[in-house]
Amino acid sequence: MDVDRIYICPSRDPETWFWDLAKEENMNEFRRLRPVGHFVTVHSEMLRSVEMYLFEHATDAKDFFDKGYHEREHAIGHGFHVVSLTLDDKEIGAKVGSAPLELITVDVLASSYQEINSIAEAMRNPSNDLLNEASLGWNERQEEISANVKILASFEPLCILDRVDDNEYRVRTFINSCERCCWKLAMRHVQLVSAQYPTAIFLVDYRDLLTSYAGKNVIRAGEQVQHLHDGDQQALGHGWAIPDIFAPYRAEFEQRREFGSMWNQWLEDMGTALDRLRSEGSKQVETETASADPAKRDIPWLNKHVVISLTEPPGERHTL
Repeated sequence: MDVDRIYICPSRDPETWFWDLAKEENMNEFRRLRPVGHFVTVHSEMLRSVEMYLFEHATDAKDFFDKGYHEREHAIGHGFHVVSLTLDDKEIGAKVGSAPLELITVDVLASSYQEINSIAEAMRNPSNDLLNEASLGWNERQEEISANVKILASFEPLCILDRVDDNEYRVRTFINSCERCCWKLAMRHVQLVSAQYPTAIFLVDYRDLLTSYAGKNVIRAGEQVQHLHDGDQQALGHGWAIPDIFAPYRAEFEQRREFGSMWNQWLEDMGTALDRLRSEGSKQVETETASADPAKRDIPWLNKHVVISLTEPPGERHTL
């Protein structure tokens, strides 16, 4: 099993968790407990990671599987998808964990690292405008509303996508995970931040982890410029009819061209690519003409361009 992080719960101190196996005492504890075979694994769909929680006693592992992992959510990260229980190295059961239903990631393309840092602060801290809008629908004290909105709507920076050096970057990814009912609140927060930074480009990707839809939004100056919704996925968690509408905006950004200037070109090129797929897909493959020699098979793109010789040293190519 490939595991990204291991936590160890020693019997002498059940409130303490060890995870840094670079420390000799932790590694010794791991070597002692791993052969026992009592552990819980937590699969994070969002972080694409697997974490193992090792126990000395089967009852402790089962208790953690039943309810204890909820208390460890802050250590696990932004929610998780599948929790499984193994006793004596035999998997006993698995269940869907507390993975949030809605996952929203936002790639922000800014003009400078000063601006992206400022945007990062705004994404973490919902504005008073959002708090005022939210307070209209909640019958709670202002302090409670503020705390709840921050939990539900704030976005945490996930990674840096564009780095010039250690101090300069212009693109960052932000992530929010929330219940489906709070999706509008999180998206409204993105819209308000975008309005504060009208030249930055917000590329929003949203998906439901437990149903079958996803979508992409392009937002600039607080306005939705493009939107595509993939509402009929054929397999859970896998996109179906959702091309990358972010591509032209990323290309414009890299080439420092005017916003929206490459959209029509991208549409035409995508249409051409789809037409080519339809044309190639409609052709019948004549298996009778295929032979054991790859150089003689009736493969149009292979015969018209380059074939790698099977008898000559690697690296030598011959054009037919």
